[in-house]
Amino acid sequence: MKKETNEVFRSRLNKQLAELETTTDQEPPQPDYFKQLVATVQKEKRQRLWKELALFWLVAAVVLSIVFGVMNYVLMPFLVLQVAGTLIALGVFCFRKRRWEGHPR
Repeated sequence: MKKETNEVFRSRLNKQLAELETTTDQEPPQPDYFKQLVATVQKEKRQRLWKELALFWLVAAVVLSIVFGVMNYVLMPFLVLQVAGTLIALGVFCFRKRRWEGHPR
């Protein structure tokens, strides 16, 4: 009975596939289409990369200008903030590591 069911299913499936193939007349794209598609995508990615790189350099220049300006005019508060920031970062790192290892608080 199972074999008969499989045969009926396969015959229906083959019939439907044959009907589908007659209704669709699409040929696969030529290799040139794929080459052009790859070239277009690479060009777009390259342009986006350059834009992101330019934005990164602009932001870095602004941040460094601010940092050097602050260092030049108010050195002592800048150094205090740097040390405080480093200590806070180390404290957070140690706290998270300790929590991750399962130690009690």
